[in-house]
Amino acid sequence: MHAGSDETITTSPLDERQHLLVQQEENAQRHVQMVATLERQRDYVFTPPSVEERLLQAAGQTLATWVIGHEPKPPEEVVICQALRERYLEPHLTTQSQYKARLDMQARGAPVPPIKGVPILLFAG
Repeated sequence: MHAGSDETITTSPLDERQHLLVQQEENAQRHVQMVATLERQRDYVFTPPSVEERLLQAAGQTLATWVIGHEPKPPEEVVICQALRERYLEPHLTTQSQYKARLDMQARGAPVPPIKGVPILLFAG
């Protein structure tokens, strides 16, 4: 061929159809290879277990069987708790000088009446 010569290449519809069939077959093969590659890669993807699965593995029971919150107390226990709360958690107001005098008396072994409740010191000023 000479540079600058205009030669035309004539193709038949049969050649074009054959070329399309070859391309479709190659594309189908690439697709099959890509799907196979993705399936192999999917085997190596780490999926962490759910909370339910971890709990089942660790404790041997599901989350549905766990009680969340406090169980209701019987009325007798509520009365006992209230009495203890009043006895030990009610504030007992005292001044700093009264509290120090009380501690000094206890240190010397003098009898001191018990404080009912929690001592709360009032600071002057």
